[in-house]
Amino acid sequence: MAQTTLGTLGLCVIEAGTDPLSPASYRCAIAALVLAASVALRSELRALFRLPVRVLLLALLSGVLMVGNWLLFFEAIRRSGIAVATIVFHVQPFVMVLIGVRG
Repeated sequence: MAQTTLGTLGLCVIEAGTDPLSPASYRCAIAALVLAASVALRSELRALFRLPVRVLLLALLSGVLMVGNWLLFFEAIRRSGIAVATIVFHVQPFVMVLIGVRG
Protein backbone atom coordinates (compact mmCIF):
# COMPACT_ATOMS: atom_id res chain seq x y z
CA MET A 1 0.00 0.00 0.00
CA ALA A 2 2.78 2.43 0.92
CA GLN A 3 4.60 1.88 -2.39
CA THR A 4 1.37 2.40 -4.32
CA THR A 5 0.80 5.66 -2.47
CA LEU A 6 4.35 6.83 -3.14
CA GLY A 7 4.18 5.70 -6.76
CA THR A 8 1.00 7.62 -7.53
CA LEU A 9 1.90 10.68 -5.50
CA GLY A 10 3.83 12.32 -8.33
CA LEU A 11 0.92 11.87 -10.72
CA CYS A 12 -1.43 13.55 -8.25
CA VAL A 13 0.97 16.48 -7.88
CA ILE A 14 1.32 16.88 -11.65
CA GLU A 15 -2.44 16.63 -12.22
CA ALA A 16 -3.12 19.19 -9.48
CA GLY A 17 -0.77 21.64 -11.21
CA THR A 18 0.52 22.89 -7.89
CA ASP A 19 3.91 24.15 -6.84
CA PRO A 20 6.25 21.70 -5.02
CA LEU A 21 5.92 23.54 -1.70
CA SER A 22 2.19 22.82 -1.27
CA PRO A 23 2.16 18.99 -1.46
CA ALA A 24 5.37 18.73 0.56
CA SER A 25 3.95 20.98 3.26
CA TYR A 26 0.65 19.11 3.44
CA ARG A 27 2.41 15.74 3.43
CA CYS A 28 4.69 16.71 6.32
CA ALA A 29 1.92 18.44 8.31
CA ILE A 30 -0.40 15.42 8.02
CA ALA A 31 2.44 13.07 8.98
CA ALA A 32 3.27 15.21 12.02
CA LEU A 33 -0.37 15.15 13.16
CA VAL A 34 -0.63 11.38 12.72
CA LEU A 35 2.62 10.86 14.61
CA ALA A 36 1.50 13.14 17.43
CA ALA A 37 -1.83 11.33 17.67
CA SER A 38 -0.05 7.97 17.73
CA VAL A 39 2.27 9.07 20.54
CA ALA A 40 -0.67 10.51 22.50
CA LEU A 41 -2.83 7.40 22.08
CA ARG A 42 -0.02 5.15 23.31
CA SER A 43 0.58 7.44 26.30
CA GLU A 44 4.26 7.77 25.37
CA LEU A 45 4.39 11.55 25.68
CA ARG A 46 6.22 11.42 29.01
CA ALA A 47 8.85 9.09 27.59
CA LEU A 48 9.38 11.51 24.73
CA PHE A 49 10.18 14.36 27.11
CA ARG A 50 12.60 12.18 29.09
CA LEU A 51 14.87 11.76 26.06
CA PRO A 52 18.22 13.55 26.18
CA VAL A 53 18.27 17.02 24.61
CA ARG A 54 20.80 15.86 22.02
CA VAL A 55 18.45 13.09 20.86
CA LEU A 56 15.52 15.51 20.63
CA LEU A 57 17.63 17.97 18.61
CA LEU A 58 18.77 15.21 16.27
CA ALA A 59 15.14 14.13 15.82
CA LEU A 60 14.17 17.72 15.03
CA LEU A 61 17.03 18.02 12.54
CA SER A 62 15.93 14.75 10.97
CA GLY A 63 12.43 16.16 10.53
CA VAL A 64 13.76 19.34 8.91
CA LEU A 65 15.88 17.26 6.53
CA MET A 66 12.85 15.12 5.66
CA VAL A 67 10.85 18.24 4.76
CA GLY A 68 13.76 19.34 2.55
CA ASN A 69 13.84 15.89 0.98
CA TRP A 70 10.17 16.11 -0.01
CA LEU A 71 10.52 19.67 -1.29
CA LEU A 72 13.41 18.61 -3.51
CA PHE A 73 11.57 15.49 -4.66
CA PHE A 74 8.48 17.42 -5.76
CA GLU A 75 10.65 20.05 -7.45
CA ALA A 76 12.47 17.25 -9.28
CA ILE A 77 9.11 15.93 -10.50
CA ARG A 78 8.28 19.36 -11.87
CA ARG A 79 11.65 19.81 -13.58
CA SER A 80 12.47 16.32 -14.87
CA GLY A 81 9.25 14.33 -14.85
CA ILE A 82 7.81 11.64 -12.62
CA ALA A 83 9.84 8.72 -13.94
CA VAL A 84 13.29 10.30 -13.67
CA ALA A 85 12.60 11.88 -10.27
CA THR A 86 11.26 8.62 -8.82
CA ILE A 87 14.17 6.56 -10.13
CA VAL A 88 16.71 9.01 -8.75
CA PHE A 89 14.80 9.16 -5.46
CA HIS A 90 15.04 5.39 -5.03
CA VAL A 91 18.56 4.86 -6.40
CA GLN A 92 20.25 7.80 -4.65
CA PRO A 93 20.66 6.07 -1.24
CA PHE A 94 22.61 3.24 -2.90
CA VAL A 95 24.82 5.74 -4.70
CA MET A 96 25.56 7.46 -1.40
CA VAL A 97 26.51 4.11 0.18
CA LEU A 98 28.85 3.38 -2.72
CA ILE A 99 30.45 6.82 -2.43
CA GLY A 100 30.92 6.23 1.30
CA VAL A 101 32.68 2.88 0.83
CA ARG A 102 36.40 3.23 1.29
CA GLY A 103 38.57 0.66 -0.39
